[in-house]
Amino acid sequence: MLERHFHPPSNSLNLSEEELQDWAERGLQPIKDFQEIPLILVPAYFQCLSDATLSFPDSVRTAIQNWLKEARLDDERLRIERRFISHTPILIPDTAKGRQFFKLAKAIGDIPINADIIPRNQNQGYWFKTLHYFWQAKGVVIAQRLLGVIPDPLDKGDRNEESGQRRALSNRLSDKNIESLHFSGAIYSAYFQLLVRGGRHIRYWARENKILYPFQSPQTLLLELLKEDFLVMWQLGPPNQEKKPLSKAQQRENVAVRVRLLQHSPWLEKGKGRRQNYQEKEQQYLEYLQQAGWSGYWLLALRPYIYEKRLEKYWKSYVKVLIDTKALAIDPLDWIKGQPFHRATSNVLRPVEATIDTLGCIHWQYVTED
Repeated sequence: MLERHFHPPSNSLNLSEEELQDWAERGLQPIKDFQEIPLILVPAYFQCLSDATLSFPDSVRTAIQNWLKEARLDDERLRIERRFISHTPILIPDTAKGRQFFKLAKAIGDIPINADIIPRNQNQGYWFKTLHYFWQAKGVVIAQRLLGVIPDPLDKGDRNEESGQRRALSNRLSDKNIESLHFSGAIYSAYFQLLVRGGRHIRYWARENKILYPFQSPQTLLLELLKEDFLVMWQLGPPNQEKKPLSKAQQRENVAVRVRLLQHSPWLEKGKGRRQNYQEKEQQYLEYLQQAGWSGYWLLALRPYIYEKRLEKYWKSYVKVLIDTKALAIDPLDWIKGQPFHRATSNVLRPVEATIDTLGCIHWQYVTED
């Protein structure tokens, strides 16, 4: 546990919980990590509130506290006990496009809590909440890439100070977290461009294969892909029943083969490629796509058309993002019998556990031996 202690000021009886938390943050300097992200619709002129020394208007403060009340209900469900919930509000202009942004970002951020998942122990509950925070941030990043509306929340330059986005994500997250969000935004933006331009091919493929296509727009299909990706991420984590998790080398090899296969149409024919097992890998990947739901269907549908003028540029961009994000495909934690481990550079698994600091941030650290 972090050795940082909270000593309320002498006039604490006259302060609200919100004021106490602001006071604590100023004194303790929050560690940069994922946290709750309230999405707040405001009149456009409220975005001029860039000075961190100024208080939010009462209406904004009330909206933030209402959001945090819901977050505390989720804490109760996960048996997480903490006095404060560290949070970074994102102000969104209350316009037609701003409401679109709010709807998309919130739908992505809510994917974990809307999934039918029950953590089996406290570490799993903390990991679930960690993923929830990551997906909230991912929702903001993806919505900004697709719709604009607010400045880039990951921008580290001086523009954040001029943009009106106080406590932007770039100021509240570590460099590693920012990198993860940057690439996550890039890959789903690439997804979206292909879904838009290849929509008729996907609908035709679904009709030919007698698969219901229930999506009203490329955006709703994108949300389905995000939901399926989250469920796969979770299933490969805490509930994983494998006695031994995949090594980093095996995970890197799987990504390399996937990238290589996606670069070719038709995918590698017999005898091509440097590795002798390409045919086996190709077949395994095809079988996976056929049973992966829409996460596989859209790729199967577009596979014959990747050199089509309308799609080629965006398919190449998609594959390039996969190449750039290979390191992020390595699972941050390994799970054995429902408990988390971290693989050090020596590839030795060490048990880790979650702790909560004074300001309510969740951190993961090695288990100390007695």
